[in-house]
Amino acid sequence: MREKNIETALVRAVRKHGGLALKFVSPGMAGVPDRILLFPGGRVAFAELKAPGKKPRPLQIHRHDQLRALGFQVYVVDSMEKLNQLIPKINPTWNEGEGNGGTRPFCYTNVEHKRTVPAVPPPLPMETEGVQRATGKPSGGKEKL
Repeated sequence: MREKNIETALVRAVRKHGGLALKFVSPGMAGVPDRILLFPGGRVAFAELKAPGKKPRPLQIHRHDQLRALGFQVYVVDSMEKLNQLIPKINPTWNEGEGNGGTRPFCYTNVEHKRTVPAVPPPLPMETEGVQRATGKPSGGKEKL
């Protein structure tokens, strides 16, 4: 199995559980993890993806240590087994909603604020009024984005 296959599976698994797995690129700072994992309720972690049996480089280990010192979770994923153990560690309190086929959480209960928030945000509006384009000129009306 290649690193790309593990990365694709990670993105799908995170999305299935109501989260986002964003590609992390930081110009000017080498060695950062491959993905930022964002879950409902403000849960954040980082994932370094490796081909089976491969280990992080010394600079990557240093960056992982820096992130952990700031209080973030950093995981090295080099197998499907590690991937399957990852999400429950990051997001242990999600509820599978009824009527969604068990593929996405219906809602997430934010215990600290005692409120229920949707696991999947509403879609962005497709039209905006007075959008200012890169030209710097006001549009003067509705524009399709």
